Amino acid sequence: MRADHGTAAGQPRTPFNSPPLVRLLAGLDPSAPSAAALPRSSVGERLGQWLDWTDAIALSQALNQPPTRPPGQAPRAAARAATALARVRDDLSRAILQEPVFPADPAQAPALADVRRAAQARQRAMAAAIGPLRAQLRGLLAATSPALAHLAALDAALESALGERERHSLSAVVPRLERLFQQRQQAAAPDWRTDFVQTLHQVLLAELDLRLQPAQGLVDALGEAA
Repeated sequence: MRADHGTAAGQPRTPFNSPPLVRLLAGLDPSAPSAAALPRSSVGERLGQWLDWTDAIALSQALNQPPTRPPGQAPRAAARAATALARVRDDLSRAILQEPVFPADPAQAPALADVRRAAQARQRAMAAAIGPLRAQLRGLLAATSPALAHLAALDAALESALGERERHSLSAVVPRLERLFQQRQQAAAPDWRTDFVQTLHQVLLAELDLRLQPAQGLVDALGEAA
């Protein structure tokens, strides 16, 4: 997908620095409102809209409470963190690309249920793998320095506070793919099945990248401190 200035006529325009998943989904649904036209708000304002008062209390405690000094860890903790992240990314990426979407028998017509099953299976796999990964990375940070222990506590608070919001937002991915499938099926262009599967892979890989951003941030912080 190209940036805002390269969007085709009739497609929703999104800021060039939007996450790849947002740009992909905008390109799949020309009827969606332009992200650039939506009211802009600060990160703090958006967080305030997503958090209820109990979440805000937990986040405030994580921000204000000085971390206890944990025992030091060897610099190889950064390498361990990077390896863990790479392993999860590679495993999930491979599973996305290998996930059978349509029946192997070409005589069997593809169905909407095939798309839903394949996409939801990959989403469940992402959630199941990335949660433990973040917990593992937080453990490495907490055992490295007080500052990184503070960051680990903040990440845990944010994951708890924003997890439901993330699940709700990402639940919109599958319906977008279902609508695209119906459009491609009705158009019946040559090789439409192959083209659709490639698009589904692109969208799920972009979702994986988005889900892994907090983990990548933890790995980067540990690498800078090593």
